[in-house]
Amino acid sequence: STPSIQDENAHISRIKSYMKSQDLLGGLPEGIAGKVAKQWVDTYDWFCSVAHHGRTPDKEKFDHEVQILENIIESQIGPFYNSVEKLDQLLAKSRISSSDVVSLRTLIKKHAHYEYFFKNLSNPAWLNILAKEGYFASPPDLIKDDEGGTRYPAWVESEYLIKVADKKPDDGCQLILKSKQTENPWVHCDFIEVAIKMQSDVAIKLLPKIKRESWFNNHFMSRSADKGADLMIKLVNDNKIDAAYKLAALILDVKKVEKLDSFGDDDKNKKRYEAKSCI
Repeated sequence: STPSIQDENAHISRIKSYMKSQDLLGGLPEGIAGKVAKQWVDTYDWFCSVAHHGRTPDKEKFDHEVQILENIIESQIGPFYNSVEKLDQLLAKSRISSSDVVSLRTLIKKHAHYEYFFKNLSNPAWLNILAKEGYFASPPDLIKDDEGGTRYPAWVESEYLIKVADKKPDDGCQLILKSKQTENPWVHCDFIEVAIKMQSDVAIKLLPKIKRESWFNNHFMSRSADKGADLMIKLVNDNKIDAAYKLAALILDVKKVEKLDSFGDDDKNKKRYEAKSCI
């Protein structure tokens, strides 16, 4: 009988938990892990339909499914670099097919495979295909540890967007606009770098998102503002003066913040304030 949606979701959840438990780097991003796990379930269901329900595929289809199964098994028990060699074969392709997307799902099991693929990917033909798979939608947010510290994880997907921004400016812009809001300044810096590589007519479409999500003001980190200044110069050079002025206003936005230092006993219980911008 065909498994219920509830059974399938439970199976996917178990696979995701297993993959995460086997990965010292914490596993794949949540949305991507779900796609990978779903591919495993689909492959399992396909072989069950052949073995137990009279399905009779042609040789080409059967060989294709066997290759998928071999990739899944190898990703579990084979050496790390076996999967890397097959990822290199995908990276070398100029034209991407639907079967290549399936292969990618079966080869990426660990976070290291995921990072390797994106750090070595430069082919713009993958952009829209990966977007349909759910990539580029959920940038990592801040990570706060138990001791009160904060980490700002880098994002290999936005690094790929930088590499293809000049070749796919409209698509890259739309992916940024649709991406989930994050307070991670490293992601903001990458997005601004993407904008710098685009034509200015496209880049200015990001200004409302920059303002709405306060890319320059969340943490008073100067790197975001430095990148913003580079974008502002580009807009001026391309005669987008109004847009450059709006961006400058966002970069130089001044906030009233409480000073942490105080001097003397008389000031002990008094709050002191100062004006501070993000640069």
